Amino acid sequence: MVNIFYNKTTLNDTLIINLHFANANKVENHNNYSLMWSDDKLVGINIFNASQHINLEEGFLYCDSTLIAFIKKITNLDLSANVEKNFVVGKVLKCSKVENTHLNYCEVDVKDKILNIICGANNVKENIKVVVANVNTVLPSGKKIVKSKIQGYESSGMLCSNSELNLASEQKSGIIILENEYQTGDLFVDVFANKINYGIKN
Repeated sequence: MVNIFYNKTTLNDTLIINLHFANANKVENHNNYSLMWSDDKLVGINIFNASQHINLEEGFLYCDSTLIAFIKKITNLDLSANVEKNFVVGKVLKCSKVENTHLNYCEVDVKDKILNIICGANNVKENIKVVVANVNTVLPSGKKIVKSKIQGYESSGMLCSNSELNLASEQKSGIIILENEYQTGDLFVDVFANKINYGIKN
């Protein structure tokens, strides 16, 4: 999974790229970038003075083909094999109460697989379209989504609310319920800042 963040001011014009949830124990510094390693595993990349090389929107970025090409140009690393859908449209197939809790055990179709996800939202129910944060995704807030076990149930992902994705909405609480025109398995693009094409500077 590739998680990318950019903010010119607070991040000092550094493009932050997270590849794995592991603590770095070695940093390899280069002129324009640094590589963070956990033993022999590359876990992160920082690209400095990013705006000198590419036009960037600020926020959480999807690792599209333009960003893949830019990262390869700067670091000579090809991240295309690491790219997965951080946020995907899912459909709740089954929803059952977890005894003696406010939680629900959900089976969610994301097209290529069925995910088991624990959800505490009061508006979750069967046959709705939702936004799923896949395991190994970092939310805009910095929260990491990991596979977990809750009340004896395995949970692989999270059903997201507007506030968790920093999206404005009239919906006051609970998870996002999508309109039917959203297609199960599609990337949920609204959360990403790069909804337009980038242009790599010469």
